[in-house]
Amino acid sequence: DRSQGDLRGALAASARAFALDPAAETRGSLNNEYGGIYLSLGLYDSAAIVFRKMLAGDASQRSDGYQSLAFLDAWLGKYALAVSHLDSAIVMDRASSDTANEARHRLFIAELERSGGAASESRADMAKFMTIFRSTYLEPTLLLWAGRSAARRDDRRMLGEIRDTLARRARKESLSDHAALADLDGEIARLDGRPSDARASFALALTLDPTEFEREMAATGAFAERDFTTADRLFRSLANSLSCCY
Repeated sequence: DRSQGDLRGALAASARAFALDPAAETRGSLNNEYGGIYLSLGLYDSAAIVFRKMLAGDASQRSDGYQSLAFLDAWLGKYALAVSHLDSAIVMDRASSDTANEARHRLFIAELERSGGAASESRADMAKFMTIFRSTYLEPTLLLWAGRSAARRDDRRMLGEIRDTLARRARKESLSDHAALADLDGEIARLDGRPSDARASFALALTLDPTEFEREMAATGAFAERDFTTADRLFRSLANSLSCCY
């Protein structure tokens, strides 16, 4: 239902499913998706109620709940509250020895601080992320987000280190992994002042993995080359999307 834009239908279907299996509502991804429907409908208090149900679970569930609340806070522009919820998530990550999840949350904190103008705090949290990155296996998608963060900071050295690690970890059979690698090649080209190469890399990523994220990257590449018609078409397709940020 949700994929067809029928958000209220999806909400009703989820409620029926949880009535049959109440425990399913506090399974990480299902809880996040259920609350995300409320968010897409602008029912933010209801989304928060759904996410908070995770806080009665084990350490892993509580981490997921705090993460969802942080996403909601960020969506509403409440960056300080989002960071507070992510700090709580990290406490839960450490309790369950989930270093990869701690890295994800540390990266999110660094980005929120950067967006909020807390440059020194953001650099410190990004350094903590890199410490985990150098000692722990992190999935390619998370490396993509880390590489984008490095690019936003104009940190070519950090971006190169993350890109080289992603290249080694990309699975031959995974189109999304290779799309992520193309994205980071595009970011490197952009920082090096090669907009045509950047656009080509972002376009390749979109071909490999036709998601909204890749459409945004392709739109950015077109805009950088002053192809405003293509950029406008891609950005409008994103604006018309009914899917949620989750």
